[in-house]
Amino acid sequence: MHFTAKPAIQNSKPVQCYLCLKYNHVAKFCKTKQQLCARCGENHHYDQCPNTQVSPKCCNCIGEHLANLSDCPTYREQERRIHKTINQYSTTTKQTRTTTVPILNNNDEFPPLTNVYIRQHDISHNTMIDEILNILTFKMEKILEETTNRLLNIINRKINKLQKSLCSNKNLPYENATETEIDNDDDDDEIQALNVVSPSATTAPNASQTATSTSNTITPAPPKSIATSTKGGG
Repeated sequence: MHFTAKPAIQNSKPVQCYLCLKYNHVAKFCKTKQQLCARCGENHHYDQCPNTQVSPKCCNCIGEHLANLSDCPTYREQERRIHKTINQYSTTTKQTRTTTVPILNNNDEFPPLTNVYIRQHDISHNTMIDEILNILTFKMEKILEETTNRLLNIINRKINKLQKSLCSNKNLPYENATETEIDNDDDDDEIQALNVVSPSATTAPNASQTATSTSNTITPAPPKSIATSTKGGG
């Protein structure tokens, strides 16, 4: 789709406030908010002006004309400034239209980048990657060190508790008993297995002692000679 470009139509008429009769603002943004007469410049409306028999007096240029006429020198000065601004921007627009579009393949208008810039960019990129790798390596080493220390502490505690349980008697001291309650299920199973083995070893000599005691209490049988003599006498 194509559209025909037309020059912009600029408004060259100055903006005048109908309250204070000054330029470059409207009544909505007027700071005085006082109605001035276009004939005499006093604080009343134009229709209520009592000085109708006297020649008018402009409140802007003190000339003998109404303040809202286009023949006022102040009005013409404002109009001249507006035309100057419009012409300034319109001439700038015309100059930009006459300029040619730069050619992308022209080395004079678009020279290639130097190797120094590319090398500096590569160096900065590599430096940033090295910094990120160093930070990640430091973090990983710290995490591995903390994990290793925790594992070593756990292993040392397990070894110490196992040594205490092996070297202790049947009745453990109170401190060792409290430590064994904090152990995991595996440690509890090992300690219970050790405690079960020790009572079975102690009960074996008791059974042998009872067997020897019962064997000692059995009385021997009487001799046969005595039994036959008793039968012949009867």
